Amino acid sequence: MQRKPAARHARLGPPVLAMSLAVLVLLWGPAPAARGAVADPSAGWHGRAIEDPQPRPRLGKTTWPTGWSAGSVGPGTGYARPGGSQRVREVQRRLGRLGYRPGPVDGLFGPRTRAATRWFQFKHGLKTTGRVDQSALTVLRARSEHRPLPTEQPREPAAETPAPPGPPPLAAPEVPTASDGEPVIPVVALLFIALILGLVAGLIAPDLRRRRKAPVPVPAPEPEPKPTPAPARAPFRAQRPAVLGYALAAGGPPAVDIATAAIAVRCSRAGWRLDEVVHDEDAAPLPDRAGLMYAVWKLRTGAASGLVVARLADITPQVAELATLLKSLSEADAFLAAADHDLDTSTHVGRATARAVIELGAWESRRSSWNANGRFVSRNGPAQAELGMQIAAMEQRGISRHAIADALNLAGVPTPPGHEHWDTADVKEVRRQT
Repeated sequence: MQRKPAARHARLGPPVLAMSLAVLVLLWGPAPAARGAVADPSAGWHGRAIEDPQPRPRLGKTTWPTGWSAGSVGPGTGYARPGGSQRVREVQRRLGRLGYRPGPVDGLFGPRTRAATRWFQFKHGLKTTGRVDQSALTVLRARSEHRPLPTEQPREPAAETPAPPGPPPLAAPEVPTASDGEPVIPVVALLFIALILGLVAGLIAPDLRRRRKAPVPVPAPEPEPKPTPAPARAPFRAQRPAVLGYALAAGGPPAVDIATAAIAVRCSRAGWRLDEVVHDEDAAPLPDRAGLMYAVWKLRTGAASGLVVARLADITPQVAELATLLKSLSEADAFLAAADHDLDTSTHVGRATARAVIELGAWESRRSSWNANGRFVSRNGPAQAELGMQIAAMEQRGISRHAIADALNLAGVPTPPGHEHWDTADVKEVRRQT
């Protein structure tokens, strides 16, 4: 009869120890992290789950960018419109350019695109909602265009006001902290729990020692499984933007080799990856060039990010055709660059020049004083007056004078007398005389 309390303690010992250890693990363990899969791993970066997410970015005030017709996009966007949504296609292209796998660029925000969006949000410290809102779009555009994020401006500290005269205020009790500045209260709680566990073990251990148990056979240790090698990370080359080269082969193989070398040097200086160089035999109209149409098709499908030409004159001498090509590349979120010219529509200045060329191409289609080569016939008179009105219209649309001057040089518009090329002063003078 005297061993009943000890037996009761022995029965209560394992549950008490288990509960105490659970409380200890909850208090001591780190904050729960997102160790589970956020979404389908096959839609992540190159078909793998994100393992090292970045901290949440400190973005400044974000707004919807120019050209974004509506609000956020999410699951179901694009299914109610024939051909899908242009905004969803932009999201799919940019995700694919960064190495994620959102599926085909069809403008339909389905499960595959949602999974890739969640992986991108998880990688960059955003809320994994699966919808592309202002913050997610800002980070996505910045990462796909290789430019820094718009961060918050630090606030200036408020000026200190002098304390009123009188006795000093009572100081708050100082909380003891560890060497890294964290309060030691959780440590004290852990010590208290450990003391309780020691008392419980002291009550239960004597009774457990009195109980004789048959020896439990120790199983033979199982062979340790061989560690699975971690998947190799994609090389740095795969992260560089892929581009296509284009040149005319009118001079035969030597001319093609020279043009290819010029394109390769241009891509090396800009940090682009040259995947393929295509060429045509003669300078036929743009729709009749098989090589150029093949390159445009690959750009529209998202297989490449830009088109690099050896000579800008290899495209076309006519402004209307050049404007049509630039507009098609802009709709495909692709850029155009030349090895013999400063034109690069992947930059802000290049995009402004492309807008001005598109405006001049639309103006050309409305004019009747163009010859067969697409050049101006008259330097003065009505042509000069119409040019001034067109420059005024482009300035009202937000195109800078520097971009207008570059576009006029590309279009071959005759310069003012005594000038070899257009500059901002010439554009200002023509605008003033209108």
